[in-house]
Amino acid sequence: MPSQREPTIPEYHKANAETLIEAAAAGDVGIARCRRKSDGKYVSVLCARNMHPDHSVELVPFAEMIEGDPYELYIPPSLDPDPLAN
Repeated sequence: MPSQREPTIPEYHKANAETLIEAAAAGDVGIARCRRKSDGKYVSVLCARNMHPDHSVELVPFAEMIEGDPYELYIPPSLDPDPLAN
């Protein structure tokens, strides 16, 4: 089986993570229920609060919360550097 491992995290993911970290430090992160466009299913998403100059608030979705046990769904990065390789 060929390796499924990618060498680096995309820069746009790093930028989104930095934005989310900054929002968390400011207390502007929360979880909201949103409807996924692709299938109409309601899911929980991690959001950052964006305050506009007119004092209106926009919730910006950053990540969908995992349904189920993440240890069963994902291989943690701290394990074998290439656990999918034969």
